This record gives sequence, C-alpha cells and structure tokens, in this order.
Amino acid sequence: MPFNDIIHANIGVPGQDLHVDGVRKEDDDEKHSHTHLSDNYDELHFPSQNRYGSFAPQRAGNDAKWYIDGCGYFWALSIAVEQAQHSIWIMDWWLSPEVYLRRPPSRFQRYRLDRMLQAAAVRGVKVEIILNNVGNTV
Repeated sequence: MPFNDIIHANIGVPGQDLHVDGVRKEDDDEKHSHTHLSDNYDELHFPSQNRYGSFAPQRAGNDAKWYIDGCGYFWALSIAVEQAQHSIWIMDWWLSPEVYLRRPPSRFQRYRLDRMLQAAAVRGVKVEIILNNVGNTV
C-alpha cells in the first residue's frame, strides 16, 4: 500500500495526546461498496424460493404473536409488566401513561400504565422510557 494511502494524525484530547497511526484511507468505490452488491447476491445468500415471495427464508425459534386489536395486546402487556424482573424498556413518540392496560378502569385501577411502571420500579425493576419526539408533537 502506498504511503499516501495511510492517514497519520495526532488528535488533541484534553489531558492527553492520542496518536492514530496506520489508518487506511478509503477510496470512493470502497466507501460506497454497499451500493454495489453483486447481481447474484440473492442467489448466493438465499438460494431457494422463499414462502410468500419473501427475500429471506423462514427462521425457527421466533417468539411472536398476532393480535387482532388493542384489547388482547394491552392485556398481554399488563402481564409482561407484572412479570418483569430486570428491566422494562419503552420507546414511543407519544406516550400516555394514564392508559389502562385492562378495562374497564373501574375494575382494574392498578392496571393503569403509570401505576404498573411505578410498582415495577418499587420492586427493583429498572424502567427506561425513551420519547422519540420528531417535530413539535408534544
């Protein structure tokens, strides 16, 4: 490899000097190689026709469930929150903590999301909530 294809740099970091040596520069073809996959990529990696014309084969061992509506999903979610032992992660763009996961609310007061998350936190479960607000929706 020619010398001019190697980047030598000293990077100033407060309190210390960091020396980066021998980092190879990429040319434009390499940098965008993901856009130049070979024409037979699919045949090499997925050699047979897949169910429903999918690009990838079926894979076993997935734990997935279909829900017809929110009622079944929210009920299953309430069970999962109750049974959580280590952590609960929620990522949402518009979270309503006052939502009842079981209905009617008059019978299931303790199944309001904020109350369930607080109960989980009290029993030592780490609760992490990330609000992914894009724009001015909140």
